[in-house]
Amino acid sequence: MARHDLFGLALDADAARRAAEALFETVKRELDSVLPTCAEALHIGATSIPGCLTKGDLDIVVRVERADFSGVKRCFSTLFSPNVGSTCTDDFAAFEDDRRTPHLGIQLTAKVAAKDVFVGRILRARPSSVRPSK
Repeated sequence: MARHDLFGLALDADAARRAAEALFETVKRELDSVLPTCAEALHIGATSIPGCLTKGDLDIVVRVERADFSGVKRCFSTLFSPNVGSTCTDDFAAFEDDRRTPHLGIQLTAKVAAKDVFVGRILRARPSSVRPSK
């Protein structure tokens, strides 16, 4: 079922960013207890980039070694719902948890896979690349 509230912009981007960051810290602690030690959980998406317009949801990418991907995918399948609107391959899977506030999306990817590309690092490193909304 489509969630229409997920497609509007947050009225207060700073408050949305703070809420997403707080949830990220909680979820990261939870994930750290089930992930292999080489896994990396990163806050991605617009709420991770100061000055960016945002819907206010939290997106997390979990990067794992290719050898760990299947096991982590099975584990996540018991913890989260699959994101049925997303692609699923042998090195990428998307999950969500709409019981969380804000809405939580998790992308699981094998390190160095084709879908292991995120531009947030560039935008955070170069804030001048993000133009304030008018």
